[in-house]
Amino acid sequence: MNFKNSKLKQKKRLGAGKGSRFAWHGSPLGNWNSIIREGLRNMSGTKMQLHGAAHGAGIYLAKQSSHSIGYCGTGWGRASGWKCGWKNSSLGTNVQVLALVEIVNHKNLVDKGWGFVIPDQSWVATRFLFVYKNAGGSRQKCVNTDNITIPPHLLMVLTLHDAKQTIY
Repeated sequence: MNFKNSKLKQKKRLGAGKGSRFAWHGSPLGNWNSIIREGLRNMSGTKMQLHGAAHGAGIYLAKQSSHSIGYCGTGWGRASGWKCGWKNSSLGTNVQVLALVEIVNHKNLVDKGWGFVIPDQSWVATRFLFVYKNAGGSRQKCVNTDNITIPPHLLMVLTLHDAKQTIY
C-alpha cells in the first residue's frame, strides 16, 4: 500500500483531519538526495543504517525538532563520506537538513513519548525541508509537533499533491 492509500484508510477510520500527523526527521546532508528521490526508507539491519535501533527497527521520527537535529550531522558524514556543505556554496560547509514528515495515523502507530518508530515506509511522506546554514544544533529553536498547526493553504497543497493534481 502507498502513503496516499494508507492515509485515506485511516482518515475514513478516524474522521476528517485525523488521518495523519507530523514529526521531524534529521539525517546527514549526504543522505538527502536519496531521501528526496526515493522517500524515507527503513534502513534498519542494512549497511546503510547509521544509528542503533534501541526502540526497534524502523524510521525514527521525533516530536521535537531539537531531538532530530542531533542526527543531521556536521563535518564528515559516515554514510556518505562527504563534507556537510560545499566550500564555495552560499550555505557554507556546515549545513544541516531537517524534514517535517507526515505520518499516517495508523491504528498500530505507537507514540513512544519522544516520537515514533515507523516500521512501514508507506506510513510516511517527507513534506517540508528545513536547511540550516552555519548550523549548530543547540542554537536551533525547538518546535514540538504536538503544538504546531500546518496552515490550511499548505495542507491544501499536500492534498492536491496526493491527488496527483498540478498547481500552477
